[in-house]
Amino acid sequence: MSDEASSPPPDETLVDALDRYSIQLSPEMIDAMDEYRKLLWSWNEKINLTRHTTMDKFVGRDILDSLQFADCLGMDETVLDVGSGGGVPGILLKIMRSDLRVTVLDQTEKKIQVLSKIIKEMKLAMKVERARLQDFLPECQGLSYNTLTFRAVAPIPKVLRWTTGQWGKFNRLLIMKGSNWQKECDEAKDLNLTKRLIIQRVKEFDVPNTEFQSVILEMKPSHRG
Repeated sequence: MSDEASSPPPDETLVDALDRYSIQLSPEMIDAMDEYRKLLWSWNEKINLTRHTTMDKFVGRDILDSLQFADCLGMDETVLDVGSGGGVPGILLKIMRSDLRVTVLDQTEKKIQVLSKIIKEMKLAMKVERARLQDFLPECQGLSYNTLTFRAVAPIPKVLRWTTGQWGKFNRLLIMKGSNWQKECDEAKDLNLTKRLIIQRVKEFDVPNTEFQSVILEMKPSHRG
């Protein structure tokens, strides 16, 4: 990451911030992201949805993280974004990849109400569900999702407990984690939660303006190949 990217100028626009991070997007995509940002930050004054309330954080964390997820998803995938909170990565994934069929899931009623209003105002073809994952999956009929995405939701052992016995409802998990990912994987292994899983580190990238790295882990049953 360049020194320039670590020193954002005051009152920069989304276009300026994207340029600093060398992110190239279509004008239509930038307009949609800026509309989402404005709606998100406006609602954030009433209900806690995000801590990323500067243009630098929005681009350097929310957009960059979502781009990393987008790179891991195939064409026309059906995605369940778990614990979507303020809509990251779920809403941003839909803006970046119109081919994706995205559902955002959160257990907090107020957050789901806000997400529904943002999605409706932006006319995004998405679904919104209010539930805990461990309650939601058993209600799904057959294979409902190609991928479940997780960003800043829960430790890996907890995620695997939530999904135990439900692998017929989805194909794989994509979990974004920080530097403690290996420790969490080891804990899950000690609890016998990873015995029949293939775990691969499909993305590894620097967290802007820090000395840390993030990874995206793919987890899927070994019998699926």
